[in-house]
Amino acid sequence: MIIVVVKKILLIGVVLIGFFLLTLKQANAVTPTAENTGKFFLKLADTGIQLFVKEYKKGNPDFVQVIRLDQGAVIEPMMGDIVDNRVGEGVYGGNDPRFTSKPLSVYWEDFAATHENAFCVINGEFFFMKEYPTRLPFPLKKDGVIITDGYGIKDFIGQKLMLELWDGYADITELSREALYSTNAPDIISGLTEHANKAADKFVGRTFIGVDDQDGNGQYETLLIFSTKSARQKDAADALRSFGADKVMMLDGGESAQLICKGETLIESERLLPQAIGIAAGASFAFITTGTAAPTQQGEIQTTTEIAANKTPKVKKTKTALTNVITPKTIDIQGMQTITSTPLSAGSGYVRPSDILLIPITLILLAPVIFIVIKRIRAEK
Repeated sequence: MIIVVVKKILLIGVVLIGFFLLTLKQANAVTPTAENTGKFFLKLADTGIQLFVKEYKKGNPDFVQVIRLDQGAVIEPMMGDIVDNRVGEGVYGGNDPRFTSKPLSVYWEDFAATHENAFCVINGEFFFMKEYPTRLPFPLKKDGVIITDGYGIKDFIGQKLMLELWDGYADITELSREALYSTNAPDIISGLTEHANKAADKFVGRTFIGVDDQDGNGQYETLLIFSTKSARQKDAADALRSFGADKVMMLDGGESAQLICKGETLIESERLLPQAIGIAAGASFAFITTGTAAPTQQGEIQTTTEIAANKTPKVKKTKTALTNVITPKTIDIQGMQTITSTPLSAGSGYVRPSDILLIPITLILLAPVIFIVIKRIRAEK
């Protein structure tokens, strides 16, 4: 009789432990956004930012950052020290300064020291490789001040763009003197169109930026950044469009293409950079919407033609001030759920407070079964 009672007690214990481990496993699963989204997988996330990675059996991985400016995430231009302002020598009558260069790891250290929620740093604008200290061919504006007009007015005519950054939204527009000096955007990073020939058909390092109006309010609140050590220009642009980009802009590439996220070097190069870009997550208490970006379909990335056929017309973009309250539409792309403010890592544990509640709830549901088993044990005595 004692042996039977002991066996039943052990059985009850095994059942309880099994339910507990199952509940804990479900709680630790990276369910919010770590599922396969096409061929991209979520690698890291923080408030307003997701970093996706696409691995290859042979070759270098591709990375896409999805940055929600309306959720408090920020993107800031950074630069080396100015050693000669070259006042009035810029192409539009402004300055054409010379910059010192430094490793991207130093940019990360500087950015992380001033931003508690530092997420990534990437390389930035093109620069003149044949001289040092170097110059930037296209304009750069930081904190309301145009740092440089650049020198490349005769280069890539009709193919120069600028990324305008405001608090909560952005835009990619054609670069001109009038556009540069009339915009009220406090920060501007310049680049080229996706069709400008920078070894377009060669598999080299690429850094592209795109903008997307996910909530349909007429402003591009979402920034998309593609980084890789090996891709053609078309590949980079198509990858961003698969995440919903309406406009794309090419930054420096080749050996300049670099990426550091959360202190980890993901794309490495020994090249020093005169200009870089820092990306920081929003505050942990920031309001999170259900909108999230992911590739538009399982499997291969859509072609430009397919995207053009499927794209829903959007509201005309304006540069009006961001309203105090934005009511975004709910977007559920391939089952992607709301991103949380706690950093995630694909393959790492992540327990939400709500998940922990599953343990006592499970035990409560099992209570009748436990009671019946115990009653039978007592009856057998």
